[in-house]
Amino acid sequence: MLGIVLVLLAVVAPFVLVVVIFVALAGASLPIRNGVPGEAIIKACADTGMKNSKSSLGPGGRLYKLSLLVTPVGGVGAPYMVEIKSTIDGLGLGDCMPVIISPTNPMRVKVDHNRIPKPDHSAWQSVDDDNPPPNA
Repeated sequence: MLGIVLVLLAVVAPFVLVVVIFVALAGASLPIRNGVPGEAIIKACADTGMKNSKSSLGPGGRLYKLSLLVTPVGGVGAPYMVEIKSTIDGLGLGDCMPVIISPTNPMRVKVDHNRIPKPDHSAWQSVDDDNPPPNA
């Protein structure tokens, strides 16, 4: 029985190790389960030179190293600084954005892209060069 366990461990461990190393090098992180909602202010931003290919964020989104001042929603606890890698489409220095904070490790933070308001394009009109809008 012990032999079977050791063989399985020897076969599975290298694959797990490769995944962990790849995730760490790519700057990606696993989802935060039962995360605490919070807000973060972008204090510093540096382009990593990498692109994020996640379809939910749009292909080719730039990946940035961000220094964030994080405050849990409801003001529970003092604000604190963390560094993460993420896309920040449409945001810049000094902007506030929603985050998810790990309940077991408050230094583990992810941008909550689901709570970033999407622009409302319903009022946009197409531009027609032959029929410009009035007062143009």
